Amino acid sequence: MKEKIDNADYQKGYTKSAGTGYIFGDYSLIETNFYQPIKNLVSYAEKNKKLVDQAKENIKFYKKADNRYELKKNQHIVKKYQDRVIYDFYDTTGFQKLLDYNFSDVILMIFLFLCALPLFYQEQIYGMEDMILATKKGRKTYVAGKYISVIAVIIMCTVVIACVNYIVFYITYGLKGSQMPIYALEEFQYSPYNLTLLQAYFAIQGLKCMAFIVVSTLMCLISNMTKNTMMLFIIFIGVTVFGLYCSGYICSDNVQKVVIAIASPFSLFKGFNIFKSLYELDLFGNFELRINVCIVIQVIFEMLLICISYYKYKHSNSRKESFR
Repeated sequence: MKEKIDNADYQKGYTKSAGTGYIFGDYSLIETNFYQPIKNLVSYAEKNKKLVDQAKENIKFYKKADNRYELKKNQHIVKKYQDRVIYDFYDTTGFQKLLDYNFSDVILMIFLFLCALPLFYQEQIYGMEDMILATKKGRKTYVAGKYISVIAVIIMCTVVIACVNYIVFYITYGLKGSQMPIYALEEFQYSPYNLTLLQAYFAIQGLKCMAFIVVSTLMCLISNMTKNTMMLFIIFIGVTVFGLYCSGYICSDNVQKVVIAIASPFSLFKGFNIFKSLYELDLFGNFELRINVCIVIQVIFEMLLICISYYKYKHSNSRKESFR
């Protein structure tokens, strides 16, 4: 078929004997969905072996050069990429689309805006905060209860939407080969993660859930600082736009841009891109995966936000008591 296509020696119009109705359509279908994917699977072990062999040579060189960062990097490559072989072939179109699907993130972001922003300022406006704080139990659990409830709702919604998306894509595409390694997909062939496709999907959802938790905590803190609804909306949009802009540099080669990206919780939405290849960071001469550094920073950021919220609550509460 390729020879006919290259020589333009085929019927251009409708062909009854063709599966798709057109000869070029048959060729394109087989080329895209069968020949190229299975060619990648067959040749993967050989390509991967060359990569590992090169890394082993690099280890010897960088040991002599006393370059700790490059030494650790190549040792990581040998550890994660060694002995990779793909034995199965499935149509992974469904999983490729599922891993890259992010429209539900927009729905969750809107829900986050409706749920987290009014959390504190609505009770301040209607005087409910003073009523709750008038009780002994209310004073002890007010802030913690707010954050725990928001985090619980976000985790629940993320899990539900992730499961719904999986079921919908399963019904639509079949999602065969869920136990295939993620590097079986051609665009993930250099991924440092030895996860199955199913594990990779839920790992990406877990990163998104963490991002939503950090952003929601930030929104709760902001809502505790002002009663102006319009100002809250403007800040929310500004934080979202700026965070998404910074997260676009998570796979950049520029170190300064990468540092900005890993400071943004929205970078955790980029799991699909981060899982594609080995994206590392030179951390004071130490080799670290960018996503690991980003997770640690966001955990610290989350704890810092909660501490600030507690401090502000106690400070404002002590001022109210002294005023009384």
